[in-house]
Amino acid sequence: MTNSVKNLKSCSERLANCPIHPYPRFYAFRDRGILYLSKKLYKNAIDDLTSAIEITYKKDLFIYWPGIKTKLFKLRSRVYFLRGFAYIKKQNLNKGIEDLTKSIELYPKIINENKSKFKMLPPEIRGLLKFFDI
Repeated sequence: MTNSVKNLKSCSERLANCPIHPYPRFYAFRDRGILYLSKKLYKNAIDDLTSAIEITYKKDLFIYWPGIKTKLFKLRSRVYFLRGFAYIKKQNLNKGIEDLTKSIELYPKIINENKSKFKMLPPEIRGLLKFFDI
């Protein structure tokens, strides 16, 4: 079994055995979404990243991040960024740009911190993202 398959299995097991608390569920969905993204399973990545985003809006999440709203915004921004990237790879540019915009609103440094990821996009898609100063 390859490492990525083991990691996907591990994330899925974490979700199946996860307590109802949102903190570990967020990380399990986010991690599995990233793995799906790396395996080019964009629909699965979008589903898991959407679940991770939804969890970040639950009020009881702040039990685990008391007073650290900036960290939460940065984490949420990263998940929107990754989901936007997955939407763009699936040729859904409207949703992709919407997520990238939301990501920037939450944490303006997100683009500078992830510029290398945009090199993986086809040139015609990169051209459409010029207004992000990428």
